[in-house]
Amino acid sequence: MLVDIEKRKPIKIPEEVAKIYGDNGRRIFKSIDRVNEPSEVERANRISYKILRRDLDFNNHVNNAVYLELIYEALTEEYSRVKFKDISVNYVNELKFGYEIVIDFYKEEDKFYFFFKSKDESQIYARICGVSATPIS
Repeated sequence: MLVDIEKRKPIKIPEEVAKIYGDNGRRIFKSIDRVNEPSEVERANRISYKILRRDLDFNNHVNNAVYLELIYEALTEEYSRVKFKDISVNYVNELKFGYEIVIDFYKEEDKFYFFFKSKDESQIYARICGVSATPIS
């Protein structure tokens, strides 16, 4: 993976770099599906959270595992024991120490949606969809 250090986003590896370091011709990610906020479903829960130092990785932004811990905090009591067989995460903007956010939770059939936003909802940090491993009534 190659990262644009100014934009802090992954970029396509240029041919001249691939020639130097080799290219096995395999793509790991063909495409990443965008997780969209459900429009036909009412929000089931919203929690507020302030990013703590313990949430950060060595790059000083929220560690990927923390997002997964926080989705369980956003679940309602009714779904607090759900197990996921698949989780898709779209990281949109970096979350850093001290940010105050809200996490919106939606449930649609066997899908659980989570949206990490700034308190004023002007920024979105992550969009997550988890699919339940067992049927949910």
